Amino acid sequence: RDLHSFPTRRSSDLNLLSWLKYDPSGIVALVAGFSFGPTTGVVVSTMPYLVHLATPSGAYGVLMAMLATLSLVVPASLVYRRDTTRRGAVIGMVVGGVICVAICIAGNLVITPLFSPKMTLDDVIGLILPALLPFNVIKIVLNCVLTGLIYKPVSKAFGN
Repeated sequence: RDLHSFPTRRSSDLNLLSWLKYDPSGIVALVAGFSFGPTTGVVVSTMPYLVHLATPSGAYGVLMAMLATLSLVVPASLVYRRDTTRRGAVIGMVVGGVICVAICIAGNLVITPLFSPKMTLDDVIGLILPALLPFNVIKIVLNCVLTGLIYKPVSKAFGN
């Protein structure tokens, strides 16, 4: 089992949810967005996922990962650009986190049934509360907390 996969109670659930993976590259993208602005955040959010086009996750995984990372990083770095304090970073990450959860759920509702013939829209709707919402909230909280812990030392190393 992949260590980054979302845990489930039944092995049949695990097979259905194997596409839920935690990717810590959002932390790097947040730090880049805070340090150098939203445009750099977009570039850093996008570049690593292009490599994934050649992996089994393919276009579906790339599209969902980019939606998730961009929907967190862009709003967070836009807010932080206007208020470059710890308060601005926290507000930015909260705003980005809320937007990210909404985009991830909406993306799963639209994209998952298109790329996974075994998953109907009703199946995805049924996964929102028990799996998609908690997975995305945990992922976002991890990325934001870790970014909050490392941002200042990293930004000082960059000379910001």
